[in-house]
Amino acid sequence: MARAGAIKKAVCARVYRWRKTKRPLSEAPIADVALIMQAIHHRHRAGKTTSLRQLHKIANVPQPEALRLARRMEREGVAFIERNSVDAFESHIALSEATHRQLDRVVGSD
Repeated sequence: MARAGAIKKAVCARVYRWRKTKRPLSEAPIADVALIMQAIHHRHRAGKTTSLRQLHKIANVPQPEALRLARRMEREGVAFIERNSVDAFESHIALSEATHRQLDRVVGSD
């Protein structure tokens, strides 16, 4: 449980720095953002990619909300989406290296 609190704290700190758009990521439910970032991060460290189709299932967030947050995360530089021109849901999402490094520091501090 302490790890989840530390991840939430790190995510909150990052979110407040990303206020570039009209509707910043900081307006999103922080728990959902944290769940999505944590899920992508753990899959990346396990050598797995994450498609937009999988995102809501692995983060346990409703699909429309997961897709909205993925777009916001990309807009604000937290993540990037590798587009699939045949099936948009098979596009892959990954966190930026800076985000991975920060999450690694948080997880390593427990």
